[in-house]
Amino acid sequence: MMAHSSPQAQLTRMQAEIDRLRHQLSATAEALGDSAASAGRQGMLGLRDAYEQARVYGDVARRQAEEATGKARDQVKARPLSTLAGAFVVGIVLGALLGRR
Repeated sequence: MMAHSSPQAQLTRMQAEIDRLRHQLSATAEALGDSAASAGRQGMLGLRDAYEQARVYGDVARRQAEEATGKARDQVKARPLSTLAGAFVVGIVLGALLGRR
């Protein structure tokens, strides 16, 4: 015949199991927090790198646009009539293409 343990012994085992599970849960939560913090730091570093790269590309694009604008301005000053004629022809072609719709 099997002997049943006393209610006090069962309560003691259950409290010990609850304490063990509480400790496990705490360790798991701490590990998840550490992982989340690490992922956040990595994400921020990635965002900083992407921002810096976009800023560099933006600076290059701005300089190229300024150069192109300067060249176009110089071209218009050097040949105003041929520039006006070219713009007129482009307008007619675009109007004809868009008017077909």
